[in-house]
Amino acid sequence: MAEKPRSRTTATATVLFCDIVDSTARLSRLGDIRGDEFRHDFTERLARCIEDSGGKMVKHLGDGVMAVFERSTIAALECAQKMHRRFEDFAKDDPVRLRIGISAGEIAVEDGDWFGIPVVEAARLCARADPGHTLAPSLVENLVGSRAAEHRFLQVGPMELKGLPAPVPVVDVVDVDQLVLPEAVSAGGQDATSRSVKRRWVTVGVALGLVGALALGALAAFGGGTSEIGSAQPGQSERQLASSDDLGAGPDGMESAQSPVGYEPELVDVACDEHVVEVDARTVCKELRVPESRDDPDGPTIAVSVVGIENEESEAPSVLLLDVNEPITRTPLVRAADVWQLIPRGFETDGSASRLCPGLGAAWAETLALPSDSQDVISARSAAAGECARLLEDRGWNRAGYNLAEVWADLRDLALALGEDRYSVASGGYFTPAATTFAVTMRDLVGSVLLLNPTPPGDSMFSVAADSLAVHTDALSELCAQDEQCGPTFADLSSTFEARSAQLATQSEMISTTSLDGQGPFDVLLDDRRLAKALKTAFQSTKQVALVPAAVLGASQQLTAAAGITEDVGFFIGPKAIGPAMLSSLCSYDAQNIMLSEIVDAGLPEYAGASDAWIPQVCASWDVPNVFEQLDHPFVVDIPVLIAQGGLSIAGAQGWGERMGALLGNSTVLRFPTISEDLALATPECLGKLRVAFVEDPSVVNGYDVEACEAESPAVAFTPAPG
Repeated sequence: MAEKPRSRTTATATVLFCDIVDSTARLSRLGDIRGDEFRHDFTERLARCIEDSGGKMVKHLGDGVMAVFERSTIAALECAQKMHRRFEDFAKDDPVRLRIGISAGEIAVEDGDWFGIPVVEAARLCARADPGHTLAPSLVENLVGSRAAEHRFLQVGPMELKGLPAPVPVVDVVDVDQLVLPEAVSAGGQDATSRSVKRRWVTVGVALGLVGALALGALAAFGGGTSEIGSAQPGQSERQLASSDDLGAGPDGMESAQSPVGYEPELVDVACDEHVVEVDARTVCKELRVPESRDDPDGPTIAVSVVGIENEESEAPSVLLLDVNEPITRTPLVRAADVWQLIPRGFETDGSASRLCPGLGAAWAETLALPSDSQDVISARSAAAGECARLLEDRGWNRAGYNLAEVWADLRDLALALGEDRYSVASGGYFTPAATTFAVTMRDLVGSVLLLNPTPPGDSMFSVAADSLAVHTDALSELCAQDEQCGPTFADLSSTFEARSAQLATQSEMISTTSLDGQGPFDVLLDDRRLAKALKTAFQSTKQVALVPAAVLGASQQLTAAAGITEDVGFFIGPKAIGPAMLSSLCSYDAQNIMLSEIVDAGLPEYAGASDAWIPQVCASWDVPNVFEQLDHPFVVDIPVLIAQGGLSIAGAQGWGERMGALLGNSTVLRFPTISEDLALATPECLGKLRVAFVEDPSVVNGYDVEACEAESPAVAFTPAPG
């Protein structure tokens, strides 16, 4: 008997995929029974959204749904809008965020299911969307035209989607009331309500400059020496894509990532720089010798610097320290245990890599005289990056070996080479994802974790810098208003800054100046964007924060320009520049979170200078593998974790410490509202003592008076106004 043919028809329809962010971690927190209740309530709410919008639920996907809209693409967009809104207040103690992907076209219906390229596109875009966002092909914008009055479409650009032969032009679908455009903002500043609405959107961010977590002072203390796996960034070739098999992306790869593959790490003694030993005679120095790139274990090796201070009187587990903001010669943790600090590969401040291609620094120096977001700047820096990449390749410097995934594997190899049974891990700032990946992967070796100003895995300081700068300015304005000396003089600091920004936007000035550390002189165009960069520089140090009101009101143009270029000079131009390593790390991980600069410009134009518009094109020229997926997993462990953050740090502005603590069942979180990125150096006495005691015995936090310690956050000693 002939087999009965399957029932198949086709229709032009719109497909929607929706899933919940970090669903596995949520299930772990809730347990099976409460998890089942949550999932039932969650899918029921989604089903109502779909039904209310005229769509049809196709199937449940465990942590999400697939729906089809056969009559209207706008209905699908409205459904996505409702989904995001309805879950804003759902589970307030453990907020729910969604990812949504939408596509449209001719699709086949077969036995109640739907098939075709639009289905694949919608599913892939859902997986690639940032939390709280909806992605769609540009085709969807063309389909709805001007009828989508409640939505705007922000160009993301071509995106390679797994299983599809060519990059797909993609847009981010945004509710109109989430995006406040410049023309809607009065020249006299904005009220708090409009500013908070803009920030809700701008936190997706765009290409932003490096922040204080990579502080030059901390590095100098040592002297010299959510995309799918396999999806490429623009400009990356298929052969360069990083594999999760090598470094254990996600739970399935954790076991294989616990041991080196194809090599044995070697830890050897080396002589320390004299100035390091002068600070503490107990200091010892070592080199961890491992492959420059673990994709090529038989290739060139690299000597990763390790600095240690041994505490012969302690029986506590050794501390593995991965934080460039906490020099080993300054950390209080040496009072508790042996401390071994791993210096991230490529971030030693001897300038060796930059000397291999001086054209990179030259291009950065020459373009300081141009508007930082101009196409001339972007093109010049992109060309210089491409030429530097070719020179480094010719000279055997593997750009693919300098990223956060390699740093976490360095930390693993250091732990194995030291040969101890248990460690505490201390980290923070930019390198947090590498440290937390180590803690999750090698959890049998980790007894406790200490984090200062942490960046959660999957997040990036580059995607929130402008928003954080606005938050910091508002926070400092409030602190100033409460100060007897500052309040009467400076009134509303945010409005003062915005007024000066507006003036420089129309009356830019060419300034000859050095950077704050004396490099130069350089010809610098001082405009509104460089003013924002100068303010960002000021917020990187707790002591400098006290100078901000006076500087905003009356700092000289020369001083403002100097602050505005200090970051560029330090990382790309100066004799200790780390430009190549920074580009490799930035382009392999952070670029995953970066969207178009127009988003920040539209939402917070006066703070948009904190961003760097050159990053997407420079990263296309730099052309390194994408390791984002290997580090983008929730930090969920059952060991004690101590988290502290400065309220004037980027972590503080984004509430990252609290968010990470909420995922953990055994954590303590402290917040110090007047301290910035340098929390490790401006540590209140109570926090220093608590961290030492925590290394010795993590149970010390039981019953600890967190509020009393937070109250030790020092008052800001505001500088009087000029004259």
